[in-house]
Amino acid sequence: MYEVVEGLPIPERQCKVECNHKYPWKKLQLGDSFDVPLHLARSVLSAASQRHKKYSEKYLTRRVGDVIRVWRTA
Repeated sequence: MYEVVEGLPIPERQCKVECNHKYPWKKLQLGDSFDVPLHLARSVLSAASQRHKKYSEKYLTRRVGDVIRVWRTA
């Protein structure tokens, strides 16, 4: 069975204002880019998609040699 606890306060979020994000989304201006290793391609594509949904920012990714480069386009 599960124990019901009453009156327990909800803890604050660990990430209030400035978080250590895996990718530098907030630093990117239009036309800026960064690269990630190929093994992180799925991760960065997923993160870019989530950024687009939440903030309406647009990103373009291309394989450049042995890395994936991500550009902010809008």
